[in-house]
Amino acid sequence: MCLLADPRQIGLSDSLNFNNNNNDSDNNDNFNSINVPNVNNSNFVREPSNCICIETEPEHVRIKFFNKEKVVCLNNKDDRRVVNLSSHDLSDPERSLLLNGLKFCPTPGEPNLQEIKNDLKAFFRRLQIRAIFHDEDEEEDLDQSQSTLDNYLTQNNNNPNVDLSKFRLPSTWDPDEKQIDPAIETFSRLVLRDVSNFTPRAYRHQNLTKEEKHSLQNLGNNDIITIKKADKGSASVIMDTADYVKEAERQLSDTNFYVKTTTNRTVEFAEKISEVLQNMRDNDEIEEEHFQFCLPKKNCRTAKFYFLPKIHKKKVVGRPIISGNGSPTENISAYVDEHIKEYVKVFPSYVKDTTDFINKIRNLKTQNRIILVTMDVTSLYTNIPNHEGKTAVERTLIEHNYSRKAIQYNNTIISLL
Repeated sequence: MCLLADPRQIGLSDSLNFNNNNNDSDNNDNFNSINVPNVNNSNFVREPSNCICIETEPEHVRIKFFNKEKVVCLNNKDDRRVVNLSSHDLSDPERSLLLNGLKFCPTPGEPNLQEIKNDLKAFFRRLQIRAIFHDEDEEEDLDQSQSTLDNYLTQNNNNPNVDLSKFRLPSTWDPDEKQIDPAIETFSRLVLRDVSNFTPRAYRHQNLTKEEKHSLQNLGNNDIITIKKADKGSASVIMDTADYVKEAERQLSDTNFYVKTTTNRTVEFAEKISEVLQNMRDNDEIEEEHFQFCLPKKNCRTAKFYFLPKIHKKKVVGRPIISGNGSPTENISAYVDEHIKEYVKVFPSYVKDTTDFINKIRNLKTQNRIILVTMDVTSLYTNIPNHEGKTAVERTLIEHNYSRKAIQYNNTIISLL
């Protein structure tokens, strides 16, 4: 009997908790992404949909993926937490290692004393600055020097939850000798001396066995397989790298959403963004400190494409994610998101989470023969037309910002979009 691949049926929503990597996902976890290949944008070949067929047996689910058949035992939590769709047979230590989850951190080696010293120096610098600016009068002066746009948003904007304090480049100012507090200086000197004389001891307890450590190294060096977290639930999914690349190329070959280029246009995009920001600054549409924050970083990198396998679907496909960390649009994306995210809540269709949905329908009165249904939009974000999305944001900003000053504020956000 064939069933819809529901996570409740195949038991993939289980105990481990992972963060969905949206914003990106270039985390430096020990093996958050093992052997994620670089997908080449050339020679795309559209592949047919990768069907998943689920056939039920007593206490088992048989999954077919890329002509490979795997059996998941419903009563075995380990089978539900580690789903192997590859041709690689996991050894017992490898499976035991992966059962710890992709956020698991092995016992570290000896601490880096230089890094500790650098962190302490940064902490002592913050202490000195706090000591200098602790007076109420000086704090009042600091408040008055806040961005005029900050003050405007608090007083005139219908969205007072916007916090622009985080959109400033870190200060590099250091107190001079006359401003340094002698007590803090003495304390910092003594602490740094003790750290220099510290002899680290080896950890008595290791949270991985020798076999698991060896498996970690083997999995990290295995280019044949790719290990990713499942799009839904808590499972770790092992796939053949060749299948992973095929699915990525299948998605990238869709010319409705992606355009193949002959050259890397990252530098070109960075220059265009810088030009737009400079024009906005010259027209007083953006504060100087926010302008500096939003400017693309030097040597910015191209955004990276990867996907998470949707093993809960009746067709095993990948949820595409663009990692924008370090890309030209990273900072302006965060800046715009801070301004518009609260407006989502004003729409009657907004549902925060499952609890919010239950509360909304708790007292809902319906007529007879009313059936609740759900709908799923395929590739929701890539199907949103850029122009219509921008128009929707602009209309929402206008509807909820009535003051004359809000026109400049709206223009700033729309220009960055």
